Amino acid sequence: MYKVLYPKLHGMAATTRILLALSGTRWESIYPSEWSPVEKENVPLGVMPVLYEIHHRHQQQRQASEGAGFNPESWSESVSADLVLEIPESEAIERYLARKFGLIVMSLYVNKVLLAFPDTKERELAKFVTKHVPQWIAQHEKWLARNGFNGFYVGDQA
Repeated sequence: MYKVLYPKLHGMAATTRILLALSGTRWESIYPSEWSPVEKENVPLGVMPVLYEIHHRHQQQRQASEGAGFNPESWSESVSADLVLEIPESEAIERYLARKFGLIVMSLYVNKVLLAFPDTKERELAKFVTKHVPQWIAQHEKWLARNGFNGFYVGDQA
């Protein structure tokens, strides 16, 4: 049984959810209620997505994790009798699941060739950071300059 912790968005968990769906295994999404500091402290590295791989020690189905929001304290108590593997970071999760479900080609030559191509995520992130972030900052600096660079967009309160 798998659980994927991520907001109700596709985002960084999209590929993880697709891999789980293609595998035919049982899984479900769990959602953070507010992603508060308490929730952040209770997940590995304080980031999402997180994949929880649950190995039940008993064949009984756990239902304590069901509900609208993610409550780290009650959820971790509900699986304390189980073995739980927690994997943070989308790329680590995707590689783990791909290997586990036999979706990675076993030929070393093919793997080497595939790994030689630049990672699309890294390339897109670099483009975002170098192109879009400076534009965003420039736009905000214009608005802040209109207000005398006092740290507020309007007046001295907002």
